[in-house]
Amino acid sequence: GLKDGGVFQNYQGGAIIWSPATGAHISIGAIRSLWAATGFENGKLGYPVTNEVGGLKDGGVYQNYQGGAIIWSPATGAHVSLGAIRSIWASTGYESGRLGYPTSDEYATGGDGGVAQNYQGGVIHVSRTGSYITWF
Repeated sequence: GLKDGGVFQNYQGGAIIWSPATGAHISIGAIRSLWAATGFENGKLGYPVTNEVGGLKDGGVYQNYQGGAIIWSPATGAHVSLGAIRSIWASTGYESGRLGYPTSDEYATGGDGGVAQNYQGGVIHVSRTGSYITWF
């Protein structure tokens, strides 16, 4: 009975979520908790399209969704990554680049529709007038 014909089954340690468009994927831990906070499949991330993927720098893990990703590291916790800010972060080398891991989710800046996201090594700013990185 989920959006777009999806279904789920809960287990003691998490859940398996399936939709016709994305197939079946495991949802667990801090990444699942943040996905829940965004509205599960009804939120901006949509359904998961991968299981958690480990092996990132400093023990990090990510899970991709229809609308972006959630990235987790022991030092920074779980944070949503999407849209233009995610594209800029990708261009810097994701967590292995100078910015490192996200330390916040996106937040509104000013009245011009701009958003920003904090990282270990700086802040990515995006607005209708352009984008830039403030480095730490």
